Amino acid sequence: MAKLFVLLAAVAYAAVLVTSDPSHCYECNILNHSCNSPINLNFVGKQDCSKPINTQGHKNTTSKKICFTVRATFFFAHVTERGCFYSEMENEDVCSFFNRTEASGPGTGNFSCEICDTDYCNNQ
Repeated sequence: MAKLFVLLAAVAYAAVLVTSDPSHCYECNILNHSCNSPINLNFVGKQDCSKPINTQGHKNTTSKKICFTVRATFFFAHVTERGCFYSEMENEDVCSFFNRTEASGPGTGNFSCEICDTDYCNNQ
């Protein structure tokens, strides 16, 4: 019986680890050339994911947070943005949301989006 309790406790602990949000992500925007790949960690910020995130009036449909890396070309220049955001926005995954709201403008192409859920995992 004690072994079963230890096993169940270990499984519950692992489940918490898998579903936890990152507490910090690298943060930089398209104006910071150090943000592009390969990232220059000496010149990018670190975002505290426990603080409220500005969704610019859009509705997050989950409270789970992730780290993200978005890449695109903007008028033939390669640009990258990194940070912490909600994993789901307006009933769609965050990459689809970014593609719809950010990558559909004029001069934007080659959109790609990666997400991860551990501290500082958006450094690739």
